[in-house]
Amino acid sequence: MHRVRSAFDAILAVYRRSRLTVRGLIALAVAVVTVGGALLVLAVTSEDVVRHNGMSSEDQSWLQSVVSHRTAWLVDLARSMTNVGAAGVLAVLAVVAAVLLWWRGARVPVIWRNSRRRHRNRGGGTAVASAT
Repeated sequence: MHRVRSAFDAILAVYRRSRLTVRGLIALAVAVVTVGGALLVLAVTSEDVVRHNGMSSEDQSWLQSVVSHRTAWLVDLARSMTNVGAAGVLAVLAVVAAVLLWWRGARVPVIWRNSRRRHRNRGGGTAVASAT
């Protein structure tokens, strides 16, 4: 019981030092669980691939099942969604978003790195300005 009490006290001390709100603490916990779950899935999948057991031994039967049950419209939809994520499409969307923000007069932070000369003369680092 003493260990549980000391562990609880340690967690409480970290909570107080972090100055997180309850909402921030919940967000942190969700992030930790998400990253932990992703790492677990990666580890299990990697182990299956390395040892050639698990799903890798049944890949052909799964592939055959998926191929025999798919429809043409679903394949076309999947290709279209893949193409939406292409670099060219995303670049055009980024330019359109930037033009719309500029046109509406939105103040957007612009971040750039100072040159070495500016770094020596003014203390340098990363500067933040507003683009209008």
